[in-house]
Amino acid sequence: MKKTSKRIAFLIVLGFFAANQAWAQHFNLPVASTRATKIQGTFARQDGFRYKWRASQIDSNVMIKFSYLKNPQMIVYLPDKSYPIKIYSDKMRADTLYQDFIFEDHVIIEIPNGVLKTRFLNFNAKRSEMRSFDKFTYKTRLKTYHGRGLHGLANKREITLFNTLGHRKNSSILVQI
Repeated sequence: MKKTSKRIAFLIVLGFFAANQAWAQHFNLPVASTRATKIQGTFARQDGFRYKWRASQIDSNVMIKFSYLKNPQMIVYLPDKSYPIKIYSDKMRADTLYQDFIFEDHVIIEIPNGVLKTRFLNFNAKRSEMRSFDKFTYKTRLKTYHGRGLHGLANKREITLFNTLGHRKNSSILVQI
């Protein structure tokens, strides 16, 4: 067999091994990973919720269904076509298997009655649920509230803000969205 044929055969065999996930992990080879810039997408649920998103950069691993995004923006359109919920942050981790989107660092949530700011937000698209146990600031046209912890359900069109200051000491307020 010629030297060139041996090299080609070796590369083909190496390709088969790399295709096998166990071999790829054993040799520290990338497993179905991607990197892209300026990416956007839309997905919809059967109950009428639509999610539109974009990011300046995404690093993703298809095998483990996990992605890291820089400067993500997500718009949640409700089934009744009312004012959408807009979420922005510096970075986001996306678990596409469970549809958990974890926004981090300078998270801004625009809702009809004001703007909510925090450093962490977990948004689950399957349940249209958002939650955070971090400090937040909620600013309306007339008042500013500070607190720690929030929980919201888009299908119920409400967010509960916990441990709020500026309302009554250490109380919770319900915000309609």
